[in-house]
Amino acid sequence: MRKIKIVILVSLVIVITSAAFFPCLRNGFVNLDDDKYVTDNAVIKHLSWVNLKNIFSSFFVCNYIPVTMLSYSLEHSFFKLNPACYHLTNLILHLLNCILIFWLLAMMSDSFFVAFVTAVLFGIHPLHVESVAWISERKDVLYAFFFLAAFISYLYFIRSERRSLRYYWFSLAMFILSILSKPMAIMLPFILVLVEYSFFGKSAKFMLRDKIPFFITSFIFGILTVFSQYSTGAVRKAGLFNLPHKLMIASYSIIFYLKKMLMPFKLSCMYPFPRITNDSLLPIYLVSLLAVFVLFTAVVISGRYTKKVIFGACFFLITVLPVLQLIPIGRTIVADRYVYIPSLGIFYLIAEGLRWVFKKANNFLGARILILIILTGIISALTFQANQRCKVWKDSVTLWVNVLNNYRDVPSVAYNNLGIAYRSIGEFERAKANLEKSLEIDPSYSPSYVNLGNLYNSIGDSKKAITLYNRSLSIERNSVEAYFNLGVVYNNIGRKEEAMKMFEKAIAIEPAHLLSYVNLINLYEASGKQNNIASLYEKAIANDLDYFDAYFYAGNLYSGKNKTKKAIPFYKRAIRISPDSVEAYNNLAVAYSKIGNIDKAISLCNKALGIDNNFEYAHLNLAEFYFQKRQYNLAIEHCDKAIELGNKVDPNFLEVLKQYRR
Repeated sequence: MRKIKIVILVSLVIVITSAAFFPCLRNGFVNLDDDKYVTDNAVIKHLSWVNLKNIFSSFFVCNYIPVTMLSYSLEHSFFKLNPACYHLTNLILHLLNCILIFWLLAMMSDSFFVAFVTAVLFGIHPLHVESVAWISERKDVLYAFFFLAAFISYLYFIRSERRSLRYYWFSLAMFILSILSKPMAIMLPFILVLVEYSFFGKSAKFMLRDKIPFFITSFIFGILTVFSQYSTGAVRKAGLFNLPHKLMIASYSIIFYLKKMLMPFKLSCMYPFPRITNDSLLPIYLVSLLAVFVLFTAVVISGRYTKKVIFGACFFLITVLPVLQLIPIGRTIVADRYVYIPSLGIFYLIAEGLRWVFKKANNFLGARILILIILTGIISALTFQANQRCKVWKDSVTLWVNVLNNYRDVPSVAYNNLGIAYRSIGEFERAKANLEKSLEIDPSYSPSYVNLGNLYNSIGDSKKAITLYNRSLSIERNSVEAYFNLGVVYNNIGRKEEAMKMFEKAIAIEPAHLLSYVNLINLYEASGKQNNIASLYEKAIANDLDYFDAYFYAGNLYSGKNKTKKAIPFYKRAIRISPDSVEAYNNLAVAYSKIGNIDKAISLCNKALGIDNNFEYAHLNLAEFYFQKRQYNLAIEHCDKAIELGNKVDPNFLEVLKQYRR
């Protein structure tokens, strides 16, 4: 009976949550980091050793998240850039997290009611749409999965009679994977201490002893996270706010999240930054600080009666602490995604509160029924709202229009991104208006000058575009996009030497900028700079770019020098990049024939002809290969086809074939 109840309740959680998030599967990519993480990210395009090394040795959008990047790479290997597959992965991870939460709360509270209510609220709350519907926020649902798995495994460890170490080491392994998915996981050791204090009443010495490896891991990755934020420029100037201001902003964030959890209205992927007037913050921040103090006092007083309130409140506070802007990071102080795991503490408190009320109404059937009706109504309303919120993430235009409909006083990047989105669908005037608005808000926002320059360049106003690109470079000297687009404009108006210099500067700043290689090589070819072309191809290969010409050229180069075994891997990589290249298949076939593998050579030539049966060189090569295999009829057939297609066959070879024909 117990198992049946678990299956029914978990199935309900899955069905309700799926209904809330199903619209995500019809969404596409958006111009909010999806390009940086997925669509334009060369590192995820192939699961090569070079790319794996880059994934585990690089920061991505100011974060060290190798497990998340590896998940993108795996998806790209199977599904390329089909957005539905990436959205489906996010949804599956979210559903798994809901199941883990049910499991966790059933263990902690020994109540299926508390486990169900907590899991379903977590599953359908509109605040979580950002974490699930945004492909770039894969790190949230992925780190949460490992975080919850580590939490559950540790509970099994402390509850087992002999404290089985297999649970302990599994928990530590899951914790490391969680941190490698998103650094917010570093707070798990504090949560493990909290759960032992709240539910097991163990001494501080005993509680801390088993957590030492967890705390060491947290410390190491905490330092790495701070370094990644500083080294990539994500941390704002330390002097922007003093300590009292930071505490008030942190308090504002806490109250903001609690309010949105209870009243999830006017949600946005970007919220306004706090205004500062005469070195002081608005009164709302002082009020928030007082509100947090009152709530803190209430939580402390509740400890006289139960530790459940302390657990729920502290779980929320501990897990949200890294994003309370005590270290000023980014252009916003609050974001829906920041409370994906922290909200679990508040949902647990709500579930325990409903359980308490339900018990108090033990002798009043009507009251119990009323409570269930209200709960059903809340679940239905949240499901509907989450469903509608998912549709906001359909594309870039709907996303940014939603932001500006809710909040006009947002950072310039919102107007910039809406301008880019409008330009992508050909709405020039709307694009121009939003990009200009972005610069009106922040005249030092370099990307908007580049994007406005792109807009003018697209309508043929090269002079205006050049002015805007140079303005961008006066603000950000290492803007790859500004140099690249300047190169494009100069090339279009015939200033070839200046164009080459711009592309060269773009590559010097970003050695993996593929489009700069393509344009620069074309210019070198037109100028007869063959030596420069060779060195550029070598550099492109060294950076593991998805550049077909580079690998095809390298294959030809080694093949021409009779270094056939070295040529083969380059032809193979060229085929992976461009599977429809008959030239690559043909040249790879020739390479295999040189090392004596005629059967492989024949197979590859047939693949080339499967793509284009009129590719004369493949017919000619097959004639030679079949002749070597003494399959003379097939050799003659392909030789005739090559002649029919206009190929001048070697007279000696043709004479030999004629003898066999006779």
